[in-house]
Amino acid sequence: MAAYQAEPFHVALSALRDRLQSGELRPGTRAGAVDLADALGLSTTPVREALSRLAGRGCWRTAAGKATSSGNSPPATSPTSTV
Repeated sequence: MAAYQAEPFHVALSALRDRLQSGELRPGTRAGAVDLADALGLSTTPVREALSRLAGRGCWRTAAGKATSSGNSPPATSPTSTV
């Protein structure tokens, strides 16, 4: 039986949330989706989806055609949270 692998979106969301909470990505930090995807070993699609989810929660800001920057740190969450 194959081992469970988390969906790339959830991997990206969890990793980005952890980086925001740890302060590795601080408010005002500029980071593009391509660079973040490379750092996480993922394609840009799940990273962009995760950034969009974080932006909807006020934890990330995006500007069309420009690098994204972190907003407020997300609240501490349980493993089942959908932040």
